[in-house]
Amino acid sequence: MHLPRGRLFLVMAAALVGVNRNTATVYDCKLREIIAGQIAHGAPVSGEIAVDESYFD
Repeated sequence: MHLPRGRLFLVMAAALVGVNRNTATVYDCKLREIIAGQIAHGAPVSGEIAVDESYFD
């Protein structure tokens, strides 16, 4: 199966926690929407932040 790195990560994450890949995709989208909304409202980012190579495609 050939998937972009971001999608492959979701398939692997879904398998790891035992959910369908579509469920993992929905959670990913919802989390990204929440994060984008917080950033749009000027909420400061705090705590530990991890960025992996999939953000640099």
